[in-house]
Amino acid sequence: MSKKASKSPPPIIFILLAALGIFGWLKLSSFGQDSSSIVSKLPLVSGESSLLKNFSLGERMLIKANATAAKRSGVEAYRNQEYDQAANHWLQFLTEYPNDPEALIYLNNALVARQQPVKIAVAVPIGSNLDVAQEMLRGVAQAQAEFNQQGGNLQVQIIDDKNDTNLSREVARNVVKDNSILAVVGSNASNASLAAAKVYQQEGVVMITPTSTSEELSNFGSYIFRAAPTNKEMATILADHIVNTAKRKNVAICYDAQAPDNVSFKDAFMNALSAEEGRYINTPCDFAAPDFNAENSVSSLISSGAEAVLIAPHIDKLNRPIEFAKANEWKMNLLGSFSLNTTKITQTGQGDLNGVVLPVPFHDRQDSAQDFTANAKQIWGKNAILTWRTATSYDATKALITTLNNSQTRQGIQRQLRDDNFAIAGANGTIKFLPSGDRSLAPALVTVKANPERGYYFELLSSE
Repeated sequence: MSKKASKSPPPIIFILLAALGIFGWLKLSSFGQDSSSIVSKLPLVSGESSLLKNFSLGERMLIKANATAAKRSGVEAYRNQEYDQAANHWLQFLTEYPNDPEALIYLNNALVARQQPVKIAVAVPIGSNLDVAQEMLRGVAQAQAEFNQQGGNLQVQIIDDKNDTNLSREVARNVVKDNSILAVVGSNASNASLAAAKVYQQEGVVMITPTSTSEELSNFGSYIFRAAPTNKEMATILADHIVNTAKRKNVAICYDAQAPDNVSFKDAFMNALSAEEGRYINTPCDFAAPDFNAENSVSSLISSGAEAVLIAPHIDKLNRPIEFAKANEWKMNLLGSFSLNTTKITQTGQGDLNGVVLPVPFHDRQDSAQDFTANAKQIWGKNAILTWRTATSYDATKALITTLNNSQTRQGIQRQLRDDNFAIAGANGTIKFLPSGDRSLAPALVTVKANPERGYYFELLSSE
């Protein structure tokens, strides 16, 4: 959740006023109210259905946190196509809540609304995991702001798919009908991405998921990509750590059998563990089981000889993993999948997960991430917590933005991303897609640590 900032406006406000205000603001204000013929359309959703409430360019508030008068007024003005007034309200809101990505996206949408904008969509789980949704939106917002500051005219349609399989499928069916949406960033969880990918592939719309890692997405189709590294790459570095650094060879796994990305990660980790001459303790432990009991599971795994355990939960279901860690009382070394890299783990898990080691695609202290991190903290504040989801969402959006310089058609975007010569600098490495649609990116290891001043946080262990 966004935290209230100091009264001094963040640097991004001055940047926007300089880059967009002096030029774009005057241009924006010069238009009369009769110029609606070039105003971007509202989302094409059949009827006034409940699905419409999940779409917004700025005409509705999807994130209700910090719903101040300024933010509400911005939404109302945008809905009435009073874009200069909407931008004023959101600028006012951002001086108080500078790390609200929804408002920054809406601000940029308003500033280019009368400039025949190009449009992409981003699907995030606002309704099921607000923290993760905002992490993703910060990456998208940063990429959009950088592009528009350089004279671009990108609008981003935010969509809440709640990481729900059926909803993400319905969202995709409506997105493909709106020809103004050129491509999509999302979804978050693999179950949502897999459902949506079928629609986007069939209808020829590029989808780049920043955070889904299920192996089922590899070679899914020519329009489907992802910005995070593969499970194999992340599992390999984790298996090497537990066997060769932590000196624990007998490893059990407790995972969510209903989460495709973590099922894939479990399988990849088992292969990597075997390659390091570790031993998989094949004792069932399923967070999704109706009769799951944390204390019984811990006892069962220890009785089976487990020295360490990999925790691989669904991103929206972290309570049971936290209960498991508490029951473990550090009898077994704890490993985690990338799903554990969230503020809920540091805020709720705290001491019970202190020391857990997990792989991530990005950490803001990596040498290769210095430029991205500096720019991000200029936007979100020097104390902003930057997660890997922010970085990979930035990369996914930047990849799409790069193609817009040469083509503004769905097919043209796809051809450029599939080109063997496509390669651009990302948050902490090159963005280049393999023939499978995957991205090769070396992950890093992080661990939860305690600090008297910072509380619990994720510290970089290595990026080897």
